[in-house]
Amino acid sequence: MAAKAASNCEETNYTNGKKKFPPESTAESWSEVTTSKKEPNYVICGFSYFVGLEHMSSFAVNVSKVGKPPTEGAVRTAFDFYNFVLADGVGGGQKLIGQNTDYLGLPAAIKTISRAGIKRLSF
Repeated sequence: MAAKAASNCEETNYTNGKKKFPPESTAESWSEVTTSKKEPNYVICGFSYFVGLEHMSSFAVNVSKVGKPPTEGAVRTAFDFYNFVLADGVGGGQKLIGQNTDYLGLPAAIKTISRAGIKRLSF
């Protein structure tokens, strides 16, 4: 069986519709990410992202429909997961993402912004 080829998203120009993507911070909206209108590369490329909240304990949940409010342990688990995904070393998420898959690891600028965003997570 042939190895999977890498998608050609590395050169894709992303935007939020008004300015070059990514935003300067995870506190800004990332929901408008798209490719530029005249994208010469692979226009189907896109970002997948996780949402983390500052002050998760104050996040209102409907306990009868969703379950229990987040615990400090749940916030720690999310924090650890995000750090794993951003890790570059052996066994880290960024290394695993690119091994025989059609996925690219995150560009350095996104990792920097994301690492700063993780520090904002709190219970």
